[in-house]
Amino acid sequence: MSSTRTGRRSRPVPLDQDDPRVIAAQQAERRLYDHYGLEPAHHPVSLPRLGLRVRPTEVGSGPPVLVVPGNTGDGFPFAPLLPHLPGRRVIVLNRPGGGLSEGMDHTTIGFRDLACYTLSTWTAWASTGSLSSPTPWAATGASGSHWTGRIRP
Repeated sequence: MSSTRTGRRSRPVPLDQDDPRVIAAQQAERRLYDHYGLEPAHHPVSLPRLGLRVRPTEVGSGPPVLVVPGNTGDGFPFAPLLPHLPGRRVIVLNRPGGGLSEGMDHTTIGFRDLACYTLSTWTAWASTGSLSSPTPWAATGASGSHWTGRIRP
């Protein structure tokens, strides 16, 4: 558990990999990506301040583009778009509680803080190893991309 700006403790909601619902979601996700001829890779990224991990979905190769889904934070709705982005390494950040990322109590942190922290952590992770500075591209996540760009240009 970790402290947040509200002073309340954030409790991660881990996924039980043996839970039939998690297994069914993983199988459905696999069928979806198979349908579009995609071979996604998943690299969990730790968010230490929140005490949980998010699960980015990575497809393709080339200069990286970060997709931050809006609404529930699930990346799967972008699957039909991904085959149409050749020459790009597209990383879809499944936000906390979305896309088989661990969940959290969203009442313990403000949306702006969550968005900035998640994107800053991801950008720091992405700029190490084989990824260079990604180009953020987002739906509702655009708010978080905007805020993060302002505090971490």
